[in-house]
Amino acid sequence: MPESISLCLVVKNEEQLIGTTIRSVNDIVDEVIVVDTGSTDGTAAIARDLGARIIPYQWDGSLGRARNAYLEAAQGDWVLVLDGDESISRRDLPKIEKLVRRRSVIGYCLAIRNYSDHFDLMWNWYPNDRSFPREERFSACHGFAKTQPLRLFRNFPDVRYVEGTSVHTTPLALLKEHAGRIENRDDVVIHHFQSLKGGELFLSGKQEQRLKGELRHSKLFPKDPQTYLNIAKTLFAQGKDDESLKYLARAVKLNQDFHDAYQLSGMIELENGRLPAAERHLKQAIRVRRNSADAWAILGIVLVEAGKHEQAIEALMKAIKFHPQHLLAHNSLGLAYEELGDYRKARAQYRSALKLNPAFSAATENLARLAKKQRS
Repeated sequence: MPESISLCLVVKNEEQLIGTTIRSVNDIVDEVIVVDTGSTDGTAAIARDLGARIIPYQWDGSLGRARNAYLEAAQGDWVLVLDGDESISRRDLPKIEKLVRRRSVIGYCLAIRNYSDHFDLMWNWYPNDRSFPREERFSACHGFAKTQPLRLFRNFPDVRYVEGTSVHTTPLALLKEHAGRIENRDDVVIHHFQSLKGGELFLSGKQEQRLKGELRHSKLFPKDPQTYLNIAKTLFAQGKDDESLKYLARAVKLNQDFHDAYQLSGMIELENGRLPAAERHLKQAIRVRRNSADAWAILGIVLVEAGKHEQAIEALMKAIKFHPQHLLAHNSLGLAYEELGDYRKARAQYRSALKLNPAFSAATENLARLAKKQRS
């Protein structure tokens, strides 16, 4: 008898994309459960027309409790979790059907492509590679950041989402109490289209909502450095650099080997022109994680700004070694070569950046400036 799958979502005001989400997997799921936390648009009606069961839920600030509402209702042998702005390519559906037939596995962490033109140095950004041409075109973005959370797992009666150090709660801890493996799968991809939903105004609202949840979590978990990093990331995104640095200092005090806290501190110091402090933080990040492409890239940018061009080239080459498609590393390496008068190598690096993203304006401007230099 085939294994059954429950598609489960927590949503609010997702009428733009929820139809795409549900239709993308309707052929392999046995039921769709939508926990609606207060939509004021057509989200519920669209989902209901597509066969979903709608569970109204009074939002109480806990994503974990909202997610447990769908676990309590789910009847499938497996739970597939999507957000209301995500979808799965039709070609990956047979793979999911095979995955749920494996008796020795109880959960899968699936690859997520978070489409964006924002080259976030806290996440590895990759250019579109034409492996999913339909989804890449639909995203209207030139690349994506990769994440890999638990999104497909057996529906054990005692498995629930639990509060943790992030607002992104997970059932992983309780799932691990059961016999069986939890595997990472890069060959099944979830496509996340948040970039299509309202631009800067939408993101600003999301950041405010996220910050409230993260501050609440810091009170629940005051000894965990991850809570302070999460707050610092959001404050940095809001342009509140000094406040962000205060929370990063708390994180590092709790964990002196906290790579991400050092890296973000270096980014903030760079943006504020405090180059020695930026260099110090980034070298700490590299001490903790020698293969951190982003830390090497940011350090290279700091060294270019400081006029230490030979050292910058060394750092940026290491960034590219660890992440050959690192857009900002290629562009900054071009700047370093240009400052040293090696225009041939500079031009090659700017072109490498534009090959990764033809819309990257900084590389276009650098090439134009370089051409003007060579004509004069």
